[in-house]
Amino acid sequence: MSPAGQIGPHFSQLLALGVWLGLAYGFLEALEFFVLGLVPGALAWRNGNSAPVFLVAPAFYAACYLLVAVIVALVSRLVPRWRWDIVLAAVLVTLSGYLGASLQGQIFSPLASVILGLGMGAVTIRFMRGRPNLLPKLVRTLPWLVTGTAAVGLVALAAAAARERAAFAALPDSAPRGPNVLLIVLDTQRADHLGFHGYDRPTSPQLDALAAQGTMFENATSSSSWTLPSHASLFTGRPVNEHRAGEFRRPFLGRGFVTLAEAMAEAGYVTAGFSANPFWVGRQTRINRGFVHWEDFYLKPGDALVRTVLGRKIAYELLPKFGEIDIPGRMRVEDINRRFFSWLDGSERRPFFAFLNYLDVHGPYLPPPPHAGTFGGSLSHVGKTIDLGAVTDETQVPPPELLRDWANRYDESILSLDAGIGDLLTELGRRGLEDNTVIVLTADHGESFGEHGMIYHGNGLHRDQVHVPLVIRYSPAVASGVRDSTPVGIHQIPATVMQLAGLSTEDFPTPSLFSSADRETPVLAEVGFRSQVPASWPTSRGWVKSLTTARWHFILHEEGDRELYDLTNDPGESINLAARAEYADTVQDFRTILVRMAPSDFQPRGR
Repeated sequence: MSPAGQIGPHFSQLLALGVWLGLAYGFLEALEFFVLGLVPGALAWRNGNSAPVFLVAPAFYAACYLLVAVIVALVSRLVPRWRWDIVLAAVLVTLSGYLGASLQGQIFSPLASVILGLGMGAVTIRFMRGRPNLLPKLVRTLPWLVTGTAAVGLVALAAAAARERAAFAALPDSAPRGPNVLLIVLDTQRADHLGFHGYDRPTSPQLDALAAQGTMFENATSSSSWTLPSHASLFTGRPVNEHRAGEFRRPFLGRGFVTLAEAMAEAGYVTAGFSANPFWVGRQTRINRGFVHWEDFYLKPGDALVRTVLGRKIAYELLPKFGEIDIPGRMRVEDINRRFFSWLDGSERRPFFAFLNYLDVHGPYLPPPPHAGTFGGSLSHVGKTIDLGAVTDETQVPPPELLRDWANRYDESILSLDAGIGDLLTELGRRGLEDNTVIVLTADHGESFGEHGMIYHGNGLHRDQVHVPLVIRYSPAVASGVRDSTPVGIHQIPATVMQLAGLSTEDFPTPSLFSSADRETPVLAEVGFRSQVPASWPTSRGWVKSLTTARWHFILHEEGDRELYDLTNDPGESINLAARAEYADTVQDFRTILVRMAPSDFQPRGR
C-alpha cells in the first residue's frame, strides 16, 4: 500500500501500468491476427489484417488502456489505501482476455469470451496479491516494451515491403509489349440503373460515354450474386462449382486455379490491386493472389481503427448511436483513384495490369455532396446502425416509401461514382495512356430493392442481382459504339484480357468475349448455401443455380424449386412459367444442362 505522501508516484505508476498492459495486449492481438492470417478462412469477413497491425494495435491499446488508468488513478486519490494496481490490472486483463477470445469470431461465443476474460482477471488478482513489488518492476521495463513493440512493428512493415520488392524482382527481365490493362469493378452495381442500359434517370453520363467508345455487352451475367465468389470467377475464369470460393466453410479462394493477376505477372506485367471492399476483396480471402502490389487495409484512420477488436466494436456498435453510420474508413472513388495514380507514378515504366474495386454504391447508401439529394434521397429513414446488407436476423421488405428512398440514394451514389470514373479516365488521357490501355468495366453483382420479396444481395439469382454492366474499350482492337446482345458472363473476362494483350489463354478455358466459338451456350450463375442468413433467403436452404440465354432465365434451387422466366416478354421476371405443362420440356432441358455443368453439386453430400 502507498502512504498518503506517495500518492503522486503511485498515480504515475498506475498510468505506466495502463500503458504497459496496453502495449503488451496490443502486441499479442497483432500476433494473434498474424497467426490466424496464415490459415485460409480463419479470419472472419470483418477482421482481415496486414503488417501495420504490429504498430497500430500496441499504440491504440496503449492509448485506450491509459485512459482507463487515468480514471482509476483519479479514483485512487479518494481511497489511497487500496491496491489500485491490482484493480487496474484485473480490469484490463479481463478486457484483454475478452477481446482476444472475440478476435476470431467463431471459436468462442460472446458469453464464453466474457467468462474467459473474467477468469484471467481472477488469476491476475491472485498473482499480484503475493507480489507487492511487481508494479515498480513492470514500470522499469516500460521503455524496453515501448522499444520492442515499435521495433517489431517496423520490422513487420519492412518485411512486407521486402516481399513486394522480391515479387517485383521475380518478374521476367523483359517487359511485355502488350497494352496496359485496367480492370474496374463497380461493387454492387446492377445494370438496369445505368443510362447505357436504358435507365430513365441520368445516373451515369461518364459511363455512358465510355460505353459508346467501346463494346458494351447488354446481356452480361455475374457468376454469383455476392462479392467473393463472383470476384473469384472474375479472376480465375472458372465457375463457382469449380473454384468453390465463398461456399460454406470456404471463405477464401484456394490455389487450385491460375488467377488473371498470376498469368499477367508471369508474362511480365507489373500487377496492382486497389480494393475499397475490405470485407470480401481483402487479402484474408486470398483474392489478392498474383498481385505484386495490393492495397486494402489501413488506407484511412477509420479503417485502421477497425483492424483492432476493440476498435471494431467501437466503430460498429458505439459510434453509430451517435450518427456515424458509414463504413469506417470507407474508400470512395477519389481515394481509390488517388492511390492508383500514386502507385503508377512510383512504378517502373512497364505495362501494368491494375484492378480497381469501387465500393461507392454498396450499402449503406450514403452519397456524398454534391450528389446527395439529386434524386430526392433523404437520410430521414436512416437508423442507428451501419447497414451493410449483411444480416443474420430475419428481414422483411420495407415499406414502398423506404424502398424508394433506398433506390434514390443508390442512384445518387452511382452518380457520384460516375463522376469519379470520369476523373479517372480524364487523368489517363492526360497521361497519354488512353490509347494503349485496355479498359474493362463490370460489376460483381447487383442489388435487390424488393423484387421477388428480396432486399440486398447474395440471397438469390434473379436478374436484379446478377445482370451486370460489362464494357470493354481499347481502340486498337475493340470496335466502338457496338452493343452486343449475346448472353455472356464475367468469367470470360480473363481469357478476353489475355487475348487482347496478345498472350496465351490456355490457363482460362472459357472462350473470350470476342471469340468466334459457339456463343449459344447458356451462361451459368451460382450461389452456394450460406449459414447464418435469414431463413427466408433461398440460400439458407441450399445452393441456387441459374442459366441465362437470349430468351430464358432458368433458376433451380437445391431443394427442388424451379423458376423459368421469358426475358423477351417478361424482363422483370414477374411470371414464373416453370409449373406450366407447355414448358416442361424446356425446364427439363435446362436442368440437364445444369447437371452437366455442375455435376458434383447434384451428388448427395453432407454439409
